[in-house]
Amino acid sequence: MQNLRFTDSILAAFARIEGVTAARSAVPTWWSSPCANVVPTLLIRGLPFTGTTTEKA
Repeated sequence: MQNLRFTDSILAAFARIEGVTAARSAVPTWWSSPCANVVPTLLIRGLPFTGTTTEKA
């Protein structure tokens, strides 16, 4: 599993939101196995990604 790392202020990223879906998806949390966040998909232009992390088996 890979995670993308972005390096931008969350406020700056939210200022560039161009779209939000009506549909919501449950995204599991890593800190509590029976929990999930139900969130829309966001279109954020110009979000800079600087690296990835990998989960070790």
